[in-house]
Formats: sequence, C-alpha cells, structure tokens
Amino acid sequence: MVNIATTPAALKQRIKRFFNTTNRGRQTVAQLIEQLQTSGKVYLFGGAIRDIALNGITAFSSDIDLVIDCSQDTLDLALLTLSNTSIKQQNIKQNKFGGYRIDTGKWLVDIWPITQTWAFKHTEVVYDNVTSLLNTTVLNWDAIIYDFGEQTLIHQPEYFNALAQGHLDLVLVDNPNQTGQAVRILRTLFDKQVHTISPPLARYLTRLIHLYGEAKLREYEQHSYRSRFLHSANWPILYLQLNQPPKNGRVEVDLLQKTMSLPLEAPISDEK
Repeated sequence: MVNIATTPAALKQRIKRFFNTTNRGRQTVAQLIEQLQTSGKVYLFGGAIRDIALNGITAFSSDIDLVIDCSQDTLDLALLTLSNTSIKQQNIKQNKFGGYRIDTGKWLVDIWPITQTWAFKHTEVVYDNVTSLLNTTVLNWDAIIYDFGEQTLIHQPEYFNALAQGHLDLVLVDNPNQTGQAVRILRTLFDKQVHTISPPLARYLTRLIHLYGEAKLREYEQHSYRSRFLHSANWPILYLQLNQPPKNGRVEVDLLQKTMSLPLEAPISDEK
C-alpha cells in the first residue's frame, strides 16, 4: 500500500511526477494544460489531487478537473483551436454548466472557467480569488488546488492533518446533483482510508440515503462508474456507524473493504 502524502512537499513531488512523464496518456493531458496556459492560469482541482495524495500516481484512475482563470469566450476559442495534441474535436463536449469534458483516451478531463463554477453562480459562496474554490467542494478532502504556473498547492491549514488522520468533513451542502453526491460520499467511505467523519456529514449522508434509497443509489453508481461498491455494500454496518454517538466530536467509521469492488466491462462516464 502506498503511503499517504501527508505534506505539501510530498504531494507536489507526486503531482510533478504525474505530469512530467513519458507516459502517453499523461503527456496528452500535460500538452493540453500547456496550451491552456496561454489563455489564463490553469489549476488542478479536487478529487485528482486527493487520489494522488492517497494512492500515489501508479494507481491513479480518476477524472481530472481543471479550472482556468479566463472568460467563457476565451476558453471556447482555446479549445476550438487546440493544436499539438492528440485530442480530436469530436472528443470535446460542452456541458450545460458552460464547462467542457474531454476524452483523452486515457482519462476524462473536465475544464471550466473559474467564475463559472456552479457554487459561485447558484449558492452564497462568493468568488474573490482562486482560494474561494476551497469553499465549493462537498468534502474537505477535495478542497485542494494545484497551481501549474506557480507549482504550488492551495489548501486550508488543516488539510493534511485531516488526510493523515482519515477525517472526512462536510464543506458545502448545496449541489446540483444530490444523488451523485450521495454516491460519491458512499464510495469514499467504502474505498478510502476514512476513520472518522464529522456529525454534520453523518447526518447529511443519512438524510440523502433515506431520501433516494439504496436501490436508486446503486443504480446511479452502476451507470456512472467503472467499478461498483454499493451493490455489495454492507448497509446495516453503514447505518449502525452513521448513527452512533460521536466521540470527541467525531463519528468513528470502519467501512474500507467492507465490500468487494466489481469491475464493469467498459468505462462509463461519471456525471458531473
């Protein structure tokens, strides 16, 4: 098992190694980032950084989220005039939020202008600068940014302690896809080294499970992910742990490997 990157220096080293490589798939993404940087500052955001921190670069299989500091029109033009990459125009799809999803052949890359972030337009989260992105994620483990130009990480002071301790917390409740968020949180509990969660997160997840039901959550996962955890999840243990009293302000959980991941026959796009 790969050690968790529990310091900014260790995590930055992993990110640099991921993109500075002879691996063709990673080179394609690196070339895309290099071209986008001519249009504005480009940031790696969220789950990709989390997974590189937790699992290293060899086992990395997540989508890649990129945020660019430019206008919508500038991003539209930049992607329309891509060159020097193996990415074809038919593999670039715009979504309903103004961002784009690019199928690079190896990874799915989501790109959007920073001011078009859903939370800035539809919640009380205010955009001041790139640091404001930290307030737009559902979970604290996703609240981290890598600045490609400056080669620096942007995060809250307690980020690496939470990662090292396996503590998961709720950041933002509002989201356009509540079903998807419930599935993402559940998959994190069953697939990551989570040892404690905050009481607000326990209550939030319990409410979503009751609202949508096990069957709908399993169906969503089946149609959205390359691997399945919820079909063989031990739901009684999950409910028991979510509803136990907190100790020292935290709810203890032990759900890792309480289920078997069942691979699907083909990759399936994860809805954003």
